[in-house]
Amino acid sequence: FDGGDCCAATCNHPLCGLGTIDSRVFGINVSSVGDGYQNCSDESMDKIEIFFDYIYFEFYGSASSLLRVDCGGKTHLMLNIEREMFNKAETIHVSDGSSCKVVITAHYAVVEYTVYHSGVKGVNDIYITHGKAAFQYASE
Repeated sequence: FDGGDCCAATCNHPLCGLGTIDSRVFGINVSSVGDGYQNCSDESMDKIEIFFDYIYFEFYGSASSLLRVDCGGKTHLMLNIEREMFNKAETIHVSDGSSCKVVITAHYAVVEYTVYHSGVKGVNDIYITHGKAAFQYASE
């Protein structure tokens, strides 16, 4: 359904990317299944990096805090946030010129993140935005 590149931008089936993250993301072994396109192999696409600057959970556990990244009208990444993701990053591939929205729903938690444009050879990461979600609110 995706032309063989495993990328969100080229996938044309409603089930693309669903349940594909079941082991490592943000450099940790995750405890729940998420949606995304970690095996995207189209190097012509832009790379966006999401970095967790701060994660605090009022109660033990993380199942109620959710990260969703939508670009070009498609969900590129959706998963539960875990405290071990603090100070770690995940890279997603997006079509050049895509408009992206990062949504974090934080229930009984505080989550801060930074988004960078990355992966351009010879150029440092470019800061795009910083956001914060706290205690039963969503950050967009």
